[in-house]
Amino acid sequence: MANEIINQIESGRVNQKLKFEDLPFVVRHAWDGKSRGSNWSVPADLDPENYGAGCELGREWAEGFVDFLRDNPSSAGVDLCAVIGGMIVSDETAAARGVRIGFVHSLGRDLAISN
Repeated sequence: MANEIINQIESGRVNQKLKFEDLPFVVRHAWDGKSRGSNWSVPADLDPENYGAGCELGREWAEGFVDFLRDNPSSAGVDLCAVIGGMIVSDETAAARGVRIGFVHSLGRDLAISN
């Protein structure tokens, strides 16, 4: 995510703040004029047994999410709760667990060093 944002900035494609729906783990679909989706969606093409790749992806997502929160401080509480709520799953692969753990660990580290 962070690299994707950097590439967009360098190419001049970013001229406004990201919206919550632009984050890579947020999935939105429109059916019958209503938006439905998930606030925490792990890519289907991620090898389900690759815990390390999941952790790395989670760290990248957290970096982008922290950047998003810095740009949108007024929505931090609502969007953070939405992401955490989306993480609550009962059946997940090793890779999905890695994404969740990498994300939360990185987010926690960023919060701890921000003081």
